Amino acid sequence: MNRSFSDRHGYRGPEPEITIRDDAPDFLRFQVASIARSCGLSPTAIRTIVCDILLEVPDPRNWSEYPNIWDEVLDLLRGCEWYKVYDVAEAL
Repeated sequence: MNRSFSDRHGYRGPEPEITIRDDAPDFLRFQVASIARSCGLSPTAIRTIVCDILLEVPDPRNWSEYPNIWDEVLDLLRGCEWYKVYDVAEAL
């Protein structure tokens, strides 16, 4: 069973008001990486995509998936311009 209870039974909350435009809050930056990980991508694979989009060089000193590469991914997403977060999300 892959669908949640609320999806299976059609429960939905009210449409949220749009309160954030032209920004990528911390929770979104984290969730972009977290969702990619939950879809089966390793931190190394995520880092490759993030570095390609942000034109960054992966840190060669980071060789372990957790915590090193995962933390590098989160730091890159935390430090980039808001619109690049959406570029990364599309690429992932």
